[in-house]
Amino acid sequence: MKSRVWFLIAALVIVAAAVVYKLLPSPGSSTQGGAPTAQGNIQTLTGLIGSEKEALFNDPDFQAIALKDYKLQVEAMKAGSLEMTNPALIQGKDFIFPASEGVVDRIKLKLSPLQVEPIFRTPIVLYSWDMITQPLISEGIVKKVNQSYYVVDFNRLVSMIIHDKKWAELAPELKSLYGTVAVITSDPVKSNSGNSFAAMIAVSLNQGNMPTKDNITSLVPQIRKVFTKLGFKKSSTSDVFNDYLSKGIGASPMIAGYESDMIAFASTNTAIYKKLMKTAKPVILYPEPTVWSTHDYVALTPEAKKMTALLKDPRIQKLAWEKYGFRSGVLGENNDFTHLAAEGVPKEITNVMSMPDVETMDEIVNGLK
Repeated sequence: MKSRVWFLIAALVIVAAAVVYKLLPSPGSSTQGGAPTAQGNIQTLTGLIGSEKEALFNDPDFQAIALKDYKLQVEAMKAGSLEMTNPALIQGKDFIFPASEGVVDRIKLKLSPLQVEPIFRTPIVLYSWDMITQPLISEGIVKKVNQSYYVVDFNRLVSMIIHDKKWAELAPELKSLYGTVAVITSDPVKSNSGNSFAAMIAVSLNQGNMPTKDNITSLVPQIRKVFTKLGFKKSSTSDVFNDYLSKGIGASPMIAGYESDMIAFASTNTAIYKKLMKTAKPVILYPEPTVWSTHDYVALTPEAKKMTALLKDPRIQKLAWEKYGFRSGVLGENNDFTHLAAEGVPKEITNVMSMPDVETMDEIVNGLK
């Protein structure tokens, strides 16, 4: 057992180095916002994007296509999706590009976007490790179908979290894990992935029914318990995922994030990913039901409408899927799974729930502040 632990630690050290490299900005990239200016026939657009799309916007191919074929210089600063509803934060920006339809609905209540276009989508998933997944399969909480893993009894997982079941109670080999069963998330008050997971918890606690503003108050204390036990929560989904890979099973037994996170890591760090799959063995778990994270591009100025064509360009859609894991949200665009490096990614996501309405989610967010 000790030799296996040291083997896993060595593998995770390598992953940590890869994560640090991944976080370094690409040469020539820019993430500083500013007022739109024209440089010759080049139009500069500034805006806010979710952290999950930062690597795509910094990609040299993305920037080259934008500059050469669309005469656009795109300067994007990352922010939590829910933070993009702050008028002070979006003031002076040409666009916002959150990972949530709910955020777009809130924006529409505050101002009049000039254009809203669906561009990408990715499901909310859980990430864990084979050492934890196998006991969950034995308990009937997780089921493997072909090469994909599904959380078929999400209600029971939520119950384990709320009732403080210890990891060690799942299986003897987990006795070294500290604390009780939990799912680490980004801050649900700021970030879409944490916010979406809160919605999934709410539906589970409401016996699988969509909660409303009239009954959500009674569920908030239990939802709060799920998140309070986590302590400090990062505002970025990417930071949660990077901690998961670099710190390993001891610090991050299970997290919530985007499917795109692992696809992007596997495609940009293929050799390390393959080694990791032979050692620590990270696992993607698809909750049933899950939630689609829909990435709608929102143009706030007339100039920003020009970037819609760039984002829908088949080359950008291909790059976004194959390298960064974003399934296409553009009608008629189909994703090719042939060269996907990540294991266990199903072609279809069929068991999906809607998010509660804006008023209900506001009640949840207020209860978690």
